[in-house]
Amino acid sequence: MTGAVSTDGASPALAGYLRDRLAEVLTADVGHIAETLAAERAAVHAVSRSTEDIDWRPRIEELFANSHEGGGTFKART
Repeated sequence: MTGAVSTDGASPALAGYLRDRLAEVLTADVGHIAETLAAERAAVHAVSRSTEDIDWRPRIEELFANSHEGGGTFKART
């Protein structure tokens, strides 16, 4: 994952604070979560379905919850 936080110079302290908060959430598990979601999207596409109308938020929340249950160790759905 790559991200950026900027306040366009309005408040460097706020930008730093937000970067620190994001670092707490964007752990190494986020990469694993992205890979899992990519595989799930590919599976939908493989059966000629669109992913446009799928609400992925519940699945993302599930993956994040699972990653935190194990003390930060990611667990994909089996």
